[in-house]
Amino acid sequence: MKTKVTNKEVRKISELTLIKMLVNLKTLGYFGKCLTPLTKSERTKAVDILIERNLIDEDCNLLPASKEIILNNLNLAY
Repeated sequence: MKTKVTNKEVRKISELTLIKMLVNLKTLGYFGKCLTPLTKSERTKAVDILIERNLIDEDCNLLPASKEIILNNLNLAY
């Protein structure tokens, strides 16, 4: 994502939400309903966190580092 969001603007995003984002991206092809309770700036921050951790790239393609996380948490899909 091009815009950077400061920590003041958003609540803390849980690890479970980040994991669900990865699993849904792999199984559904999009992030799914796990982002529904988040505001637009929080969604941006969540994607930025995954990019910073090298789990997805700028185009939201999964990177090899995310494989183990996804396989361990497939029960969280949808």
